[in-house]
Amino acid sequence: MRSLALLLLVSTGCVAGPGALVEGNVRVCLGASDLPEDSGGFEGDQSWKIEGTVVSQSDDAGDEAFEVTGCWSDVQRVLVIEDAESVTWTLGWAVSVEDDPLASELPISPGDSVDLEVIRQVVWGYDHGVVLRDGEGRLLLSAQEGMATDITNADGDPLGDVSVRAGETYGPLVKLDCGNVHNKTIVFESPSQSVELQAGELESFDTGDAVLTAVNAGAFSYEGEMNCTDTWGPTPWAMWQEAD
Repeated sequence: MRSLALLLLVSTGCVAGPGALVEGNVRVCLGASDLPEDSGGFEGDQSWKIEGTVVSQSDDAGDEAFEVTGCWSDVQRVLVIEDAESVTWTLGWAVSVEDDPLASELPISPGDSVDLEVIRQVVWGYDHGVVLRDGEGRLLLSAQEGMATDITNADGDPLGDVSVRAGETYGPLVKLDCGNVHNKTIVFESPSQSVELQAGELESFDTGDAVLTAVNAGAFSYEGEMNCTDTWGPTPWAMWQEAD
């Protein structure tokens, strides 16, 4: 599953012209302790829905292995939750644009109730999304790595009346080993607001019951002939409430 990281390194190292393509990434991973033996396997497409209370959040992953579903590189923030069966779940997440880390502390404290859903789809590697809400159902965090997982269209409609979709391509064509690419916009929509962000842009986004920071973490797509079989036009994005 680490072929994803290798391909990313190969592809992003072949950009023609510094700064011509805005690059970034989103990472989501999940760990757990004391899982029951009948909890099921951890392979293939899957989602985990967890109701519990916050134990802690920090910027230190320590020795956490994220053995349920792993990240292909380091995380920036770690949230620990304990569910009603005393299983401890550890969410790791990160958002970067042009190597600038953006993930920040969420406005929750130990003892607060939260609902967490982590979604995984498998292409030629793992691809993840996350939706985290507080005890009153307000969105705290949502993000997707953007190769295959589409949270807006996931089973159970985890984003409710909020939608996120790829917009238009723009800017110069950039030559990669696998073909030519453009950056593309991402559109965040709710009953209260519609925001279209170019790659690397951050803006406040009103979902109707919360104001979040939304970011297009480097979306792009191919144009014309491609020279590789394992190519994709990723749509990585994130939105989250920032702590005061």
